[in-house]
Amino acid sequence: MGKSTIKQGILELDTSTLISIGLLEADMTRGGNNLVFSNSEPTIINHVLSWFNRNFSIPKSKWRWSIQFNKKIVRTESSLKIKARELASFLFWIKNTGINEHKHFPKWTIYRGFDKGELDTENRWVC
Repeated sequence: MGKSTIKQGILELDTSTLISIGLLEADMTRGGNNLVFSNSEPTIINHVLSWFNRNFSIPKSKWRWSIQFNKKIVRTESSLKIKARELASFLFWIKNTGINEHKHFPKWTIYRGFDKGELDTENRWVC
């Protein structure tokens, strides 16, 4: 996301902050100078993004995103079905989170997982 100006002051320990800290503790990692928040529930993502906007003046428009799928899909479905799934997912996240559709990573769909077939998927929200 680059450098942002962060409001100075005291962070109010209200219910929203405590919930957000819990969610970040569960689903946050750091990648270099980035904060990475992975989750697949629009309500949770919207809560955390709104919390960052309210407390640190980081609007949704500043976050970069990607959608990750289990790589088993590539081995079991046709490319037409995969493309349809990617488009449907893209439209779902734009509609349900209000993220900036143009602020995705260069590769906005990523296929990950274990070779043995265990599920390993997440959506990333990076600031």
